[in-house]
Amino acid sequence: MNRTRKFVLLGVAALGIATGCKPDPAEEHRNKAINFANQSQWKEAVEEYAQSLQADPKQEKLWEEKAYAHMQLQENEPFEQAMVKLAELKQDNVKKAEIYRNIGGVFVQKGLADQAEKNFMKAVALNPKDDASLGWIAEIWAQRGGARSMGVPAKPEALDKALEYTDKVIALKPNETAGYINKRIALTKYLDYWQQKKASADKDAIAEKDKEKRKEFLAKGDEAMPNIDKYKKLLDDTSQKLAEAAKHPQPTPSAAPAK
Repeated sequence: MNRTRKFVLLGVAALGIATGCKPDPAEEHRNKAINFANQSQWKEAVEEYAQSLQADPKQEKLWEEKAYAHMQLQENEPFEQAMVKLAELKQDNVKKAEIYRNIGGVFVQKGLADQAEKNFMKAVALNPKDDASLGWIAEIWAQRGGARSMGVPAKPEALDKALEYTDKVIALKPNETAGYINKRIALTKYLDYWQQKKASADKDAIAEKDKEKRKEFLAKGDEAMPNIDKYKKLLDDTSQKLAEAAKHPQPTPSAAPAK
């Protein structure tokens, strides 16, 4: 009787041990993913990350690691999707915004301005005080407006956007120089745009023999003058504010780099 009971108890114990040692699929696939990633086998790592996250989608670090693996594979959309999943797990909007800003930063490095802007805009929607994302949005519009290239024609609508977002950066960080430097670059391009408008009109007026047409060209040149004066004044004012900001200690730049 005692011997029979002993075997029953041993059987129950063995069953309990077997049940307790059942592999956790999230952990099992996570470990496989990490091993593949350590060997730079990114395709295999991505597959294991996906299975682990399917079993337990609340693994924040794993979403980030999956995103990194997609980066190594040059898979932009899956990278973005993994990072968005990571953002969804964050409770704090500032932390969510940081993730979207990081997505935007990756796309900036890849030269994908539209995708970058989309994510920077999401960051700003979550955190309106995100001066770094605002700075990058301003930089993207400045490049579209030709502000960073002397040989590229100015695009006033894009420069207006660049100035709009640069002013937002300055409003948040009035004692930092980066915003004023970037604003001055956009203003210089705008001033050059109007100066070229006047120079072209004046040149056409000189070459034109018809008096009435010459008057039209001269009138176009005169129309440019108020804008030339406007942007000269804005440029001077910005330069003065830059000089004042330069008197303050400057932190490590967090927004778009001034050039």
